Amino acid sequence: MATPRIAVALAATLVLGGCASMRDDNATTYVAPPSSQQATVQEDTAYMQKVEQQARMRGIDVRWINPPTKRMKTVATR
Repeated sequence: MATPRIAVALAATLVLGGCASMRDDNATTYVAPPSSQQATVQEDTAYMQKVEQQARMRGIDVRWINPPTKRMKTVATR
């Protein structure tokens, strides 16, 4: 009775070990495709001004720890 259990456990170990050792070469390294447009990150000063204006009207002092940013697309030059 113990022999079939050992055989099943051994077979399961071999099968699962084989699946764990498989490697997908296509997913090892990601290289971003070259593009003619680059994105730059800038502070969103318009949004910051609106928030600060509303805060001043309510008597609140705003201090930006992480100022809001926006992405601007720029065309790359050669």
